[in-house]
Amino acid sequence: MLAHLRPTVSIDPSSGAPTVTVDARIAAEPATLDSVLDVLLAQTKRRKTCVLLDEFQDILDIDDGERTLAVLRSRIQLDSNTPYIFLGSIRNKMTEIFFKYSSPFYHSAAAFKVGNIDPDEFFAFIKKRFATGGRKLTRAMFDAIARTARDTPGFIQELCDALWQMSSKGTTLEESDIQQALAIIFARENDHFTFALKQLTAQQTRVLRTIAVRGGRGILSGSFLEAAQVFNAASVKKAVAKLERENIIYNYDGEYRFGSPFFCEWILRQ
Repeated sequence: MLAHLRPTVSIDPSSGAPTVTVDARIAAEPATLDSVLDVLLAQTKRRKTCVLLDEFQDILDIDDGERTLAVLRSRIQLDSNTPYIFLGSIRNKMTEIFFKYSSPFYHSAAAFKVGNIDPDEFFAFIKKRFATGGRKLTRAMFDAIARTARDTPGFIQELCDALWQMSSKGTTLEESDIQQALAIIFARENDHFTFALKQLTAQQTRVLRTIAVRGGRGILSGSFLEAAQVFNAASVKKAVAKLERENIIYNYDGEYRFGSPFFCEWILRQ
């Protein structure tokens, strides 16, 4: 870090005396990875270590991401004694990193798909957590929560947190409570959701709203174009590409889904 500190000399306008300040910005170039990896590899030589890189697909969104991948691969492949685990939540981007022929990480790791948590086990866990606060959760209620949160563990827990806040000891949670819990989430996320929409053009917003209303399959069909008030399929493709780059939606087995199911629900209520 010290190697990238830059002294800056300027003149104080009132006294005329020179002043020296230090620019603490660190050069964000792939070359700086070498020093980081030197420290990491030194650690792995001294003791058994497993290195886990979370949300690894986001490396594609940084400047010079391909070169950064190349630096990582060149160093990691020399560390034969350390297992590396790459986690990612956006499948198509992870596929691009590990299965695209031109990628530095092409076929460099074994792929494992993480499926859904067993619903019976998840229900037992959530039910027990609610019981610690004197709240009763039925299986029907848990299933409704899971549907609303698109069976995504993080969003299920977020919705459960909101349900916990709006309920009290002795409460038996009911499906009608979900709407009140969503209102709590919308209040938290309103600024974020509003900002996200403001970054989109009118056409991109119409495409996004149409996906929210109709679902993300058949986005090039005539009925979808008519509903989104878009004149041609090329414009829809362009809008969807922008929405994917912003991580608002993602492609899952040919269907475009919202990254956040709560953003989708919020849009439907606008």
